[in-house]
Amino acid sequence: MTAAQTDKTVRILLMGHDDEFARTLAKRLRRREFECVFESDWERALELVKNTGPDVVIFEPMASGSGGIEGLSSLKGVRRDVAIIILTGHGFEPEMRLAASLGAFAYLQKPTEMAVLCDTVRHAAGSVGI
Repeated sequence: MTAAQTDKTVRILLMGHDDEFARTLAKRLRRREFECVFESDWERALELVKNTGPDVVIFEPMASGSGGIEGLSSLKGVRRDVAIIILTGHGFEPEMRLAASLGAFAYLQKPTEMAVLCDTVRHAAGSVGI
């Protein structure tokens, strides 16, 4: 099922440190009919999760102020039902296990094909009832 076939557009918050990469990724996701915003400031991102309720967060653990992979706990503390996809260029097996134990829906490494990322976003949204 594509985003266009669902009754509700999947809302994505990108949290990361690489503004250029994230803005480009956000544009590519919007072209695929996702609603997508980017925030590089950790505190503002947490406020967005709390107040605007994205369905899916694509989280880069290197985001400034996030505390790394442990930032998942903060995200889940703000909104338990948000689906979180880790997208990293610096991943390794112990971090992947830690992410899963902290509630990440998926752990993807850059570069990730857009088709894989989009499918993962759709599955993540489905896991929270979208």
